[in-house]
Amino acid sequence: MKSMTGFGRGCCSAEEFDITVDASSVNRRSLEVSVGLPREWQGLERRISELSKEFFSRGKVQISCAVRMKGDSAGVDFESLKSAFSALKKNAEMLGVEFKPDLNTLIELGKTIGTSFRNADNLDALWDCIKPAFETAFKELSNMRQREGAALKEDLKERISVLLGFADRLKELSASRPASYKEMLLSKLAKLGLNLDLNDERVLKEVCLFADKCDVAEELTRIKSHLGQFLSALDEPSAVGRKLDFICQELGREINTASNKAVDYEFSKIAVDFKNELERIREQVQNIE
Repeated sequence: MKSMTGFGRGCCSAEEFDITVDASSVNRRSLEVSVGLPREWQGLERRISELSKEFFSRGKVQISCAVRMKGDSAGVDFESLKSAFSALKKNAEMLGVEFKPDLNTLIELGKTIGTSFRNADNLDALWDCIKPAFETAFKELSNMRQREGAALKEDLKERISVLLGFADRLKELSASRPASYKEMLLSKLAKLGLNLDLNDERVLKEVCLFADKCDVAEELTRIKSHLGQFLSALDEPSAVGRKLDFICQELGREINTASNKAVDYEFSKIAVDFKNELERIREQVQNIE
């Protein structure tokens, strides 16, 4: 089981440049990949996105690529800069704007031109060169997600154990409710001076109607079943985030139905505690791949 949050970094070196790739991710319902590349390398974005799918199935993955040119390769593309400078001057003259370039003008213009990458002419060769950096970054990110997922798994097991305890307590209370109601009913009747026999048909009918109205056996059975399925899913090797989220929804529906049938304070209190703990579990599940 994996979390959807983490960070990874990969580096590699070529003849003309060094490259550092950072990959981070946060939770999302599906896989979203955002890639930041130098302008000349934009043609590699699809390949990077496809590679990421080999490592991740959910989460928003943000990838940034920092390139440091070596030696003579570290220069600005002066031909492009010269062309852009001429176009800027021409546009200023056409608009009747006074054109007084300074060093800051050249710096800002250079940022829009970027660095010259001779490797960009052959994307296949370039990809073979820098692919290991992306693979390393994705592996580190995946490993971090795996470690965090293991911690989440242990936390969720403890929380499910708490819910199982609540479910057992609700079952005990539901079993004793008809008898308690019968005693309460006879006590009230006695206070009113109506001393009916315990086996009086009217008393038995009233108790039976109450027992049927407040019966939560089916809901509790399904709750126990869902909790068992949740624990089993934690050990599945595939991505289980969506499955766990669905089970949480079903647990919420069942405990709501059961609590709506509650007629005593103790049952309602435990049902509320169950819902609160379930909400904490759902928040954790949102971070699972």
